Amino acid sequence: MPGVTFGLDYVDQSSLESLQENKVIFMRHAASGMNTESDPQAAMQKSATMDTDLTEFGWSQCREKQELAQKLDFDIVLISPLRRTLETAHCIFKKHPNFQQIRFVLAPLAREIVDIPANITETIAEFAPLFPNGLDTSNFDGYGNRERWVLEHMSA
Repeated sequence: MPGVTFGLDYVDQSSLESLQENKVIFMRHAASGMNTESDPQAAMQKSATMDTDLTEFGWSQCREKQELAQKLDFDIVLISPLRRTLETAHCIFKKHPNFQQIRFVLAPLAREIVDIPANITETIAEFAPLFPNGLDTSNFDGYGNRERWVLEHMSA
């Protein structure tokens, strides 16, 4: 698909020029505690593993992508409201030369849809101060209850 790249994992310096011409770049979160579970389906049913932190390997994946991300011009970054995606975005972009100007927008439907929603309100409150302009939460405005937005979406 022209103008769209899925992830930074397969991008190296030689393909950087074509990546700079893209309008949209999709990137998955780095490795998290959920990824270390032997049974991911069962792990999704446990609230303790639902909104996990990145693993040490995940943090190293983010640090590896910082330099590449710094070479690209970003205006808006859409982020799932889960902890692991917020950690990924902050780690990759915190050293970006335009970090102060990038608009970080939470995209609730850009996450796994499962029965047990994570504690999104606490996660947003914890991470918002890490982003220079906070986190744009306007995509939650259509939901009556931020904590249960997944269930509201599923029943619509």
